[in-house]
Amino acid sequence: TAKHFMTLTKPKIVFTDEAYTKMIGEVAVECNVNFKIIVFDKKSNYETFGNALGKFTRSEVEGFQCTQLSSMNEPAYIEYTSGSTGLPKGALHSHKSLFGNIMNVNTFSGHNHVILCYSNLCWITGVLCTLSAISSYNTRVMAKAFTPENMCQIVEKYK
Repeated sequence: TAKHFMTLTKPKIVFTDEAYTKMIGEVAVECNVNFKIIVFDKKSNYETFGNALGKFTRSEVEGFQCTQLSSMNEPAYIEYTSGSTGLPKGALHSHKSLFGNIMNVNTFSGHNHVILCYSNLCWITGVLCTLSAISSYNTRVMAKAFTPENMCQIVEKYK
């Protein structure tokens, strides 16, 4: 499946967990695809998500300008189906669809909320929770897998 994704999309950046970097690197070599790997873990031999974000100065962040779209129907991102009837297929989401869905899940008023969502970025819910948190200046906890103990630890930590 990873080979299928690499061949189909030829990514420029891959965001992943440290546990998958070896396999992703091997598939990239096999498919002759060159890209940057950024990991969500706090420590890695690859660049971490936190370090990638930390490279920007305050003035760069404050001066950031989004690319102007000619239409809200332009593609925003591709998410892959489960592949239950064959190889996974790309589901294209427009900016209009993504923005509308973010506004629907953005139910927090104010800033500095902590959002716990166990859906990962392979699911639309995980993407929407993450983008909703970013757009409302909140924090999203990216937990690995649900266990009652893990949830209690997260709740205790972030209260």
